[in-house]
Amino acid sequence: MEKITISNIQSQCKIEVGKMLTTKINVIIGANTPDQVQLERKKICAAVSLGVHTVIDLSTVRLSPPLWLWGREHFPQVAFGKVAPILVAVENDGVVSPEKLWQEIEWSVLAGVDFMTLNLIPMQLKEFDVVAERAYPTTSRQGGVLLKYMLKHRAVNPYFPILSSILDIFREYNVTLHVGSTFRPSGITEAFDRAHRWELNRQMEMFQLVNEAGVQAIVEPISHQPLNDIGPCIDTLREDFGEYVPFQMLGPIVTEVNFNCDHYASAPGAAFAAIHNVGKVTTIPPREHVGFPDLHDTVAGIKATVTSVHAGDLCRLPELKLHDQRIQVKRERRRSCNPYSKQGGCNKCLELCPLMINHPE
Repeated sequence: MEKITISNIQSQCKIEVGKMLTTKINVIIGANTPDQVQLERKKICAAVSLGVHTVIDLSTVRLSPPLWLWGREHFPQVAFGKVAPILVAVENDGVVSPEKLWQEIEWSVLAGVDFMTLNLIPMQLKEFDVVAERAYPTTSRQGGVLLKYMLKHRAVNPYFPILSSILDIFREYNVTLHVGSTFRPSGITEAFDRAHRWELNRQMEMFQLVNEAGVQAIVEPISHQPLNDIGPCIDTLREDFGEYVPFQMLGPIVTEVNFNCDHYASAPGAAFAAIHNVGKVTTIPPREHVGFPDLHDTVAGIKATVTSVHAGDLCRLPELKLHDQRIQVKRERRRSCNPYSKQGGCNKCLELCPLMINHPE
């Protein structure tokens, strides 16, 4: 698989993810109460203005229209996605029956959603034992919703009975399936532990199944990961699969020591992921773990990711240096470190500014 194009057949967006392409940026939005709608809409507007390519809606409250649908109508050039089980659980006292889940998925696809993240793992309740050594089994919101349902009702993953129907409608409408991670590491010390390695293998098996069904897919394999493991993880998974596989990284955060500024900890991870042609990177706001992100948090996280991803892409796509060259030309013309300055020199150096030195005649 050299390339996929994220776009429901009803959409105008064409977000290309693949081999030797630039890394695409994803941002998470979502309202927990109706009074957060305007804030989340502002986040969407800011994200689009900063060059984000895809937006996923994780709202826990039913809105009319949903945030993802509002965004799609106002910014058709951007791909919008969602997660189905969350609202099903909220509206049915935690019950995520296959029937209710299918209704949510079918409605979303017909309404024009471009991609959906499906936590297809674990499929069976007995597979839950793989996280027995973990302090807590999952940090995934969707994963938690599914596990609670499976445990309470001693049921299989509700995606399992309807997976064939999901693949059929995704293929018909060209909806991209993100193979989500229920047991992703909650900290770098859990990266590549028993549960993480087990789920990575299952995710790649699921990717193969989805790919063979003619459905576009992306794998979400990493959230917290030591910096030196990012490249080898990506390369090994692709080597084992035998061809290019598009991944979407959540960050990834490379250290828990970050002054509660998670965007600092994820920026190096995003750059390394981009160097290895990861495909997509999800932005991490400063307060990812300590509070509900406000508009400033979302903007700061996006800026950090865009900058880091560009730095990583430069390492394998040298033609991108043209963007950097344009900034350098502006600096030269203004004789200032600030490419947008109206006068030469800079505030820091004052009359000692070295940029004001003329070439000898």
